Amino acid sequence: MLLENSNGLIQFFIIIILISVLIALIIYVLLGILIIKLFIRLADSVKNLVKRI
Repeated sequence: MLLENSNGLIQFFIIIILISVLIALIIYVLLGILIIKLFIRLADSVKNLVKRI
C-alpha cells in the first residue's frame, strides 16, 4: 500500500512539474514576443528621430 501511494504521489508531482514547466515556457515565449515588439517600436521611433534630424 505504501509503495503504491508513494508511486501515485511521485506521478502527481511529475505531472505538476510538467504543467508548471509548460506554463513557464508559454509565459517566457509571450514575454519574449512582447520584448521583441517593444524593441521594434523603439527602433522605428529612433529611425523617425534620425530622419527628422
